[in-house]
Amino acid sequence: MCKIPNKHRRLFTFLMIAASFGGYSEMSYAADTARGKILYETNCGECHTKSVSGRTNRVAKSVSDIRKWVIQWESYKGYRWSDQDIEDVTQYLNNRFYKYKNSPGAANDR
Repeated sequence: MCKIPNKHRRLFTFLMIAASFGGYSEMSYAADTARGKILYETNCGECHTKSVSGRTNRVAKSVSDIRKWVIQWESYKGYRWSDQDIEDVTQYLNNRFYKYKNSPGAANDR
């Protein structure tokens, strides 16, 4: 078992308590692009083929724009996706088609 030095016990205790409350962390917004691909192909792929996302004349000009389109269509279709679902699909689309510079943690455009 790991022994924590006395001078670090308070910090360790604080971090453990904070983690148990589910506070903000970069990991909470880490996208799962494999899951995003499944969500996209299952729910959006029928209409949004490569001819839509892969075209050169794109409407989305940034990751934030991609996210806004995902949110708009998710809402329109009534999928009731979580913020994490939206981030997963957004990052999948960016990695697969757009390749814009990413801004992690900017997931909440709702």
